[in-house]
Amino acid sequence: MAIKNGLTNTEAENRINRDGLNQIPEKNNYQIFKSFVSQFRNFLAVLLLSASVISFMSGAVIDAFFIFLILILNGALGTYQEYKTEQSLKSLKKMTVTKVRIIRDGKEIEIDNRYLVTGDIVHLEQGAIVPADIKIFKSWHLEVNESSLTGESEPVIKHETDDQNNVIYLGTSITKGRTFGMVIQTGVRTRFGQIAQNLMTINEQKTPLQKKLDIFTGRMGFAGLSASLFVFVLTFLRSGDIYESFIFGISLAVAAVPEGLPTVMTVSLAIGVERMAKRGAIVRKMSAVEGLGSITVLATDKTGTLTSNQMRVERIAIDGKVYDKLPKSEMDNPAIQLIIQSSILCSTSSLMYKEDNTYDVIGDPTEGALLLFAKQSGFDIDSIRNSWQITDEAAFDSVTKKMSTMVINKNGSLILTKGAPESILSTSTYWLNKSKKIKLTVEARHDIERQISDLAKHGYRILAFSYKHESSGKMHENQIFLGFVAIADPLRPGVQLAVKTAENSGIKVLMITGDNELTAAKIGRDAGIGDKNGDIITGKQLDTYSDETLGKIIGNVRIFARTTPLHKYRIVKLLQQQGEIVAVTGDGINDALALKQADIGIAMGRAGTDVSKNVADIVLTDDNFATLIHAISEGRSIFHQIKNSIIYLLTTNTAEVFAVLFAALTGMPPILTAIQILYINLVTDGLPALSLAFTPATKHRTGLRLKSDKIIDPTDFRYIIGFGMLGGLLVLLSFIVGLKSQNLSLGQTMAFTTLIFLQPFILLDLWLYRRLLISHLYNLRELILLVALFIPVVIHPILLYLPLMHQVFHTYPLALNQLIMALVYATGMMIFIEGRKITSLFRR
Repeated sequence: MAIKNGLTNTEAENRINRDGLNQIPEKNNYQIFKSFVSQFRNFLAVLLLSASVISFMSGAVIDAFFIFLILILNGALGTYQEYKTEQSLKSLKKMTVTKVRIIRDGKEIEIDNRYLVTGDIVHLEQGAIVPADIKIFKSWHLEVNESSLTGESEPVIKHETDDQNNVIYLGTSITKGRTFGMVIQTGVRTRFGQIAQNLMTINEQKTPLQKKLDIFTGRMGFAGLSASLFVFVLTFLRSGDIYESFIFGISLAVAAVPEGLPTVMTVSLAIGVERMAKRGAIVRKMSAVEGLGSITVLATDKTGTLTSNQMRVERIAIDGKVYDKLPKSEMDNPAIQLIIQSSILCSTSSLMYKEDNTYDVIGDPTEGALLLFAKQSGFDIDSIRNSWQITDEAAFDSVTKKMSTMVINKNGSLILTKGAPESILSTSTYWLNKSKKIKLTVEARHDIERQISDLAKHGYRILAFSYKHESSGKMHENQIFLGFVAIADPLRPGVQLAVKTAENSGIKVLMITGDNELTAAKIGRDAGIGDKNGDIITGKQLDTYSDETLGKIIGNVRIFARTTPLHKYRIVKLLQQQGEIVAVTGDGINDALALKQADIGIAMGRAGTDVSKNVADIVLTDDNFATLIHAISEGRSIFHQIKNSIIYLLTTNTAEVFAVLFAALTGMPPILTAIQILYINLVTDGLPALSLAFTPATKHRTGLRLKSDKIIDPTDFRYIIGFGMLGGLLVLLSFIVGLKSQNLSLGQTMAFTTLIFLQPFILLDLWLYRRLLISHLYNLRELILLVALFIPVVIHPILLYLPLMHQVFHTYPLALNQLIMALVYATGMMIFIEGRKITSLFRR
């Protein structure tokens, strides 16, 4: 194998078959049996199991069997939901693919790093995570962070001539420079793989909302157990039957505690993550799903996020003139020759042509545009690269905003530089005009700056070029200005609508870019960010402001130009100090600071470095701003879906507890049997609550949500108590009507039936986000909703009219008029819910 050509595809396939994929197998902690057993490691499960045992010992074999069956079914449902969640997370991990640039069959290509093999030639740049153990054979100012391996945060200088430091290891990151190297070990055979094979499992931590929910459920559990203990004592004192009192007390505890909430929460988050992944937003941290619903400020990049990142050189300026097309008469102009050489040699990117004559840019899109310009102008990229040797390189720096390469051939050596116009002009003392090197006067400099400003106002990205012959002086001193190119990078389709949607949802959109302020202003305002009279602050101005001064004006600024990653970090921090909840996008290694500081860090999947992706909460696979707005909308929808599930469970539970407690306190007979209460809570509540996780997103529910929002706000609390007590009252009325015949079983069955049939009305109200039912019937076509509505309704006649069920549920076969009466009381819930909405409409 020649190093220049790399492996052949056949050789690579043979090595994959021999060595396996370049990955460290994750320890699979999930096992279905363990998951099933874990469903019974909670206090409620222990109570139910105790109730089943005591029922059996007391001779109530049917009750014992049914309580145990409910316990098993509930465990099976929980296991299935955990399994589905686990599968969702696994598929999500598979979507998070890291690409690596390699040479195969003499061509530079990008592949999934799992398919790296020993002997592959790899090209790594600043910001890359090292994908295997690699021996360096060529490097430029290479520094590597090995803290993931050694714990030492200080970058290590690496060089091919240093026998102690000529290998870079899997999991470390390139902090400076670039390198070509050969893969020497992959997967479990790497140094990292040998010591960390069993430490690679990703363990999802509980999200803030899940933690709040645990606290909330704990408090509800304490209140429910206190109430059940009170009812147990009261019932025992009245009846003297300790068995019945114990079973009834446990049933009330089950009714009071919304034990399905953690499952609903987990499934809702998992469903949301899947939906976001399908829209191009890969969630790396589960907390980001709910966090997205809270943001008040979105700080976005320009290039590739707001714009399409499909760049083309549309103007070129040499000799003080701007050309739309490169004139044939100027092809031999030294300035043109040197600009083309800089575009090809002062670059770490390449073009990969495909069979349909299109191409992919391997590397930076801006450099890709320059290479395409050179190709279309008739220059042979490979020939120019083969005729020069790169002897040194100063990689692009986000502070100096330029890149330089020292090259040599038989005719001598040159230093070629490209970068931001002001940066290039600041180090240029001469310029090439009409093939002559002349002094760059103040007047000539002003003329060039005017030309740049005129093009920047039209949204062009400007890239300038300079050179010098190698000398003993510094690389960036006394350079000769060559000219500049104007690169078009149009807005992505849908960006204007996405910005408008964000603003209408209460999110302030900022643009933080390293580009020229005039270019930034044009693109930003075309996208709808800021207005014509809005302030624009540059990086230079930021450096002159104290935090106090900047804090006073930052709220009115929507566009920040010519900024560095440190500027971005400072902006994010100041906004947070003012109470804003900030999401920020980033793609470079230096953006990691701002991405970590932000409440939600969002990395670019295509243009982003491996380091930025690793610290981000979310990765956009298409780098598209519109995708980000969809993800934010999804985050807000998920919050409301979880909230509605909680409200549903608490409202129906409140109805049960109110009815049972009222009966106990007033000396009435038990209004529901223990088995009936268990059936409602563990069977008929679960599916409807879960169905709310699939509620379609609606525009009016994507409004602003604050970080301090509670799970249940005062309005929700009034809803739960109001309609919960109403439900309990309707159940009591139905019970009293049935009890008039002096038949306790009839009264209990009517109460049971009323409770079963009033629940769908609460579900419908929450599914429609409390909007008027008659106006939104078209929103009720979802299959999961129809299933959740009709399964309890279809099963209920079996419980009423199948003799075997009479023994289990203590039900009584209702006559038609009695069934209608129970349904009329249930319908009272819908009348009150819809009547409240109509009344509020008339009050407006």
